[in-house]
Amino acid sequence: AASRWSREPPEPRAWLAHYGRWGRFACALRELGLIAGPIATVFHGKDMSAYLRKRRPNAYGMLFERGDLFLPISEFWREKLITLGAPADRIKVHRMGVDVSRFVEKPRSLVPGEPVKFIGVGRMVEKKGFDDAIAAFEAMTAQPGAPSATLTIIGDGPLRQQLEARAGQVKQSGAIRFTGLLPHAEVAKTLSEAHVFVLASKTAANGDMEGIPVALMEAMAQGMPVLATIHSGTPELVEHGVSGYLNDEGDWRTLSANMRQLAAAPERW
Repeated sequence: AASRWSREPPEPRAWLAHYGRWGRFACALRELGLIAGPIATVFHGKDMSAYLRKRRPNAYGMLFERGDLFLPISEFWREKLITLGAPADRIKVHRMGVDVSRFVEKPRSLVPGEPVKFIGVGRMVEKKGFDDAIAAFEAMTAQPGAPSATLTIIGDGPLRQQLEARAGQVKQSGAIRFTGLLPHAEVAKTLSEAHVFVLASKTAANGDMEGIPVALMEAMAQGMPVLATIHSGTPELVEHGVSGYLNDEGDWRTLSANMRQLAAAPERW
């Protein structure tokens, strides 16, 4: 990879490496004299979880010695960087965010006779917890006196077929809908028409974890209450009982109870 870089003397500039392995790569380029200037590295999610399990816990040792600034997106990852050996005086939490001007914040309300519209958005992989969301929704709708409700899941991924098969077992036929991938504008429109956002994130078997999901930020930017989990940096975004409800990873029973609680109290939305 280094052979493709110019052999001209490098112009000093600040370098931003997004994900830990690219910070390590940038340090190697600088040592070869191919770039010059300080290097800041953003630590996001997979690079702090599954990547380290696949490689080794000290995979960033060289980076911690030679990098100039480390920018985890959450306090959760800041603490982990310190346990991995990163110098605390070179760590600064630098949040991810969304452009709120692209979203219209509006109050949520329930028209008489309208079903409560739950919605989830994300790649259909294990860490997104869509299986738990489906299990929670099924349990809620199976209870006596359960409110009329739907669950829309936007996205695609390797688990889609498995999730659709699981959703097909729900007794309330047609209550769960999979849209597949949608253009961003259509995602925003569908979000604007929904009532409650659901993202039951959890640690995957290979160790993969979220950072702080952008999908949650986009839902909250539209004024939507959210149901999420105590996972990675999510509790730094979602205040339990204020902007939504949190439950432990994999605890779909509590998630189901939280769904029911919000469905029964649209005045709180």
